[in-house]
Amino acid sequence: MGEISEKNIPLLTAVVPVSNMSGKLDILHSWLSQTYQYPMEVILVHDFKDLATGAELSLLLDTICNSQIKLFTVEFGSPGLSRNFGLSKAGGSWIVFWDCDDLPNINIVLQVLLSENLHSMHAIIGEFTSYNLHTKLSKKHLLRGNPYEKIALMPGLWRFVFNKQALGNIKFSRILMAEDQIFLLEFLAINKNHLIVSEDFYTYYVGVKNSLSSNRNAIKDLAISLKWTSSHIKVDLNSNLHVACIMYARQTISALKHGDLRLKLFALCNFVQSLVLQNPKNSLLIFKALFKVLKAKNE
Repeated sequence: MGEISEKNIPLLTAVVPVSNMSGKLDILHSWLSQTYQYPMEVILVHDFKDLATGAELSLLLDTICNSQIKLFTVEFGSPGLSRNFGLSKAGGSWIVFWDCDDLPNINIVLQVLLSENLHSMHAIIGEFTSYNLHTKLSKKHLLRGNPYEKIALMPGLWRFVFNKQALGNIKFSRILMAEDQIFLLEFLAINKNHLIVSEDFYTYYVGVKNSLSSNRNAIKDLAISLKWTSSHIKVDLNSNLHVACIMYARQTISALKHGDLRLKLFALCNFVQSLVLQNPKNSLLIFKALFKVLKAKNE
């Protein structure tokens, strides 16, 4: 990859939101320090909450000293808006949205981008590994069998490599829960050509994240995502309807599990209303999706 990495125009842009991560940047440092050898750029979007994170990010970049990494500081209070900002600064032909506390497999992603004829592809979708830092157990999330159902059950925005042109005017919502699912549903509704590969693109760490499921203000946003997704199911006439139904079921279960009484009642009423008001085919898909999600959570 040496010759390509010397080009001024990057092949890949990684957009990475960072917020309130003081003392937890070791994983980010580990892979940023390797980016100099690849035809890529990294857009770090620091969504300001504390001075310490900003100081540590500046020190990290001074240590690595790589012009391919750019740092911007914003005050959005939203990972979705931070991704939109990063995307507006992206120069690469292909875009990934990675989390700052996970470990992307950059070499594998770039190998796929360089080894395939991808001009007609709207996205490349790979597999990933989840690793629990408490139990030290890992799990491979493969895409064999029914890949789109597996994507819906575990969306993982970071498993997608997007063709920048295919993204068009699609933007992330400012909401704090399921904004990635809404983004993916909008993308899948208008972009049909995807290369699905049996390659491990990413390691997703479980157990140390700043979990939004414990943030009451974030959880309330599930009401917005539930409304949007149920409405999307009504108008979705493409082959990814079952993906929307599974994501809707995931959101409903999350609201019932983590929400306050008001959100639980809203989620329950919205679910029943969706079953009643949808056409029979869609209602059946939603009902089946609920059981698929519950089964997947117990595996």
